[in-house]
Amino acid sequence: MIKFLNRLFNKEKRKTCEQRKNGKWKEFNKNAILISEGHYVDGQRDGCWRFYYDSGELLIEEEYSMGKKHGKYNSFFRSGNLMSEGKFSEDHRHGEFRVYNEQGRLTKVLVFKNDGLMEEINPAYSSMASAHQLKYDLPLLAVFLTYAIYWGTRFV
Repeated sequence: MIKFLNRLFNKEKRKTCEQRKNGKWKEFNKNAILISEGHYVDGQRDGCWRFYYDSGELLIEEEYSMGKKHGKYNSFFRSGNLMSEGKFSEDHRHGEFRVYNEQGRLTKVLVFKNDGLMEEINPAYSSMASAHQLKYDLPLLAVFLTYAIYWGTRFV
């Protein structure tokens, strides 16, 4: 019975400590190397948080709002080069997440809606670039055809 009460009391004590986290916060690994830093508001992560590799290099930079991921998200290779970038909305991936290789070249684009993967685009083999080009060339083509028809009927 005493063990049970001690366990119950310690859980309650930990819970109240978690609720009291406020302000700037840093967490270290067993070798005293910084592994995360950010702000707490009423025990919940809020604002920009940074997470680090055990060796100290920046791993992830993401934004929180009231304990949920909300806003920009970036992850990095140990070299410091960008690995991926995207946005969260209410703890869910939403919109485009761009994934890069270590040389900084875009390798794929993942499109999310409420954390569900909707589309995966490989820029090297995608017709996405030609589709965007076509979108911008269509108005020019319409103007050209209009002038061709107009001038064509004037000469007939």
